[in-house]
Amino acid sequence: MLKLKRQLNTWLYSKTGDQFCRYFNAVNKIYWKYPIAVNWNRESNKIVVTEGGHRLFIARPKRVRRYKNGIAGKLDALADQYLLSNIDFHDGDYIVDCGANVGEVGTWLKRANKTLNVISIEPEVSEAECCDLNVYGGKAKTVRKALWHEPGDLTFYLKNDSGDSSLFETKEYDFTRKVPTTTLSFLLQEQNVAALKLLKLEAEGAEPEILAGAEDCLERIEYISADLGPERGVNHDTTAAAAINFLLSRGFELVDVRADRLVCLFRNKRLPNARQAG
Repeated sequence: MLKLKRQLNTWLYSKTGDQFCRYFNAVNKIYWKYPIAVNWNRESNKIVVTEGGHRLFIARPKRVRRYKNGIAGKLDALADQYLLSNIDFHDGDYIVDCGANVGEVGTWLKRANKTLNVISIEPEVSEAECCDLNVYGGKAKTVRKALWHEPGDLTFYLKNDSGDSSLFETKEYDFTRKVPTTTLSFLLQEQNVAALKLLKLEAEGAEPEILAGAEDCLERIEYISADLGPERGVNHDTTAAAAINFLLSRGFELVDVRADRLVCLFRNKRLPNARQAG
């Protein structure tokens, strides 16, 4: 049975475009019975996952099964993982989604409150195009750069099928390319953002460098939700100690921790209006 399952997956994920979508739907109807369907959007050359009134553009066939519990279920699970229920969002708040991928967190935020201003950051081109479609209605607004401690250009190690692309060399990466980098301080200046409600930080091990590049604007950030798990380099080092010590020494407190993924939520104690929901 296990061998048959592997053969089925190998066969299915060797398909692309409309052919993949048709075969996936047929297999899903008989075998998996996930509450989703997939279609090929010729205008964007992207896969569209649909569930009832929900839809999401994605870039890679192997990412479809992320939605085996439905689109809404996956987005709600991500919001839980990033501990977003601890945050009391208000109309017009600004959020930076670092490591946006196809914009799942941004999509959840915009559905929760259409007036939120989401700044998505994703250096991988195909994922950034999906993010534009999912979060910004097709407008090219996703920042196609990587956050770092200084502007420049760095090698990006691409591992897109698993969403593990990184500025640090990873095991079994597919290929590399150069990507431009910027700092959070420069980004907020360019976007004319005076105050940031939330920095959602998912950078596959580059969290300490990104925080170092945010030194000049930390006092204007109310919350930081950071994935600090073992994702740095070929040894899969964690960035928890470095990031936690950095933020605690700069006026932040640790609000909550999601242990299964090692996501930490921090709140800026220096902001007089900062408060925890509930």
